[in-house]
Amino acid sequence: MAKFEHPEDYLAAQEPERRARLEEIRAAVLAAAPDGVEEKMLYAMPGVTLGAGKHLAAYAVAKKHDGFYPCSGNVIPALPEITDRFQTSTGAVRFPLDEPVPVEAVTLLVKARLAEIQRSA
Repeated sequence: MAKFEHPEDYLAAQEPERRARLEEIRAAVLAAAPDGVEEKMLYAMPGVTLGAGKHLAAYAVAKKHDGFYPCSGNVIPALPEITDRFQTSTGAVRFPLDEPVPVEAVTLLVKARLAEIQRSA
């Protein structure tokens, strides 16, 4: 697997259809995030951070789904509207490729992670 230094490089390396899906996820993350977030590579995936050590979310392609990672093990288990609808683990949500990008789910996950970060500040 290639190592990418910037989210744009990661996105540019994807097939057009997959890149379009990731761009939708990216746009939803940025729309739900506050002003001043920074896009960077997090754990070898494109992501968004609020600053020093405050990772908000990351996303990536996988063979059979798009992965979404709220950078916390507490967010996904607390959202039954996510766990009931998608295949999940403690730190990941798998968005099926045969369905449209669930923008509302991305928004919910980002806002839940943001609330978690704000509570811990």
